Amino acid sequence: MRRVIALNVTPDRAPVARITLPGKDLFLSSAKSTTSVPVEIDATDDLALTSLRLTYTKVTGSGENFTFKNGEFPLDITRASAASWQGRVSLPLASLALEAGDVLVYRAVVNDGLPDRAPIESDAFVIEILRPGEALAEGFAVDDTKDKYALSQQMIIVKTERLIAKKPTLSTEAFAEEAQ
Repeated sequence: MRRVIALNVTPDRAPVARITLPGKDLFLSSAKSTTSVPVEIDATDDLALTSLRLTYTKVTGSGENFTFKNGEFPLDITRASAASWQGRVSLPLASLALEAGDVLVYRAVVNDGLPDRAPIESDAFVIEILRPGEALAEGFAVDDTKDKYALSQQMIIVKTERLIAKKPTLSTEAFAEEAQ
């Protein structure tokens, strides 16, 4: 006797990481006046997570002389379940030796158990140490393209890498639209 068994195959969804605190860009007058910035991350997956990290890029310099230093902050991770994790850390700004004009770009990076999947990154946020007098210019159009130029190149690379990672889950039309 033959039996027909209906199967419903659901592809494994990519994990998601969100930085919930502070959840926005910060502009500080000094890294010395703020010893640390608390960061909280929520990470989820449809099946199970295997890792959660908080990475950063420290951008120093101006004009054509920018230097980039990558690193990682150790997280205190709480596992509510195999598929739901929370991470916490206080960013030690003073120990990073941030000076006026420096920018710290940070993002959460999460993995699930799918062996060939690239790590998934959250939205990136920045902590910028303002130069003297910059706080007074907030809300006014100021030509600061020389400083933003290097960051915009870095962000284009990050966004392109994210789009390439999402490509298998997008239709051709959706991929073309996001690429625009």
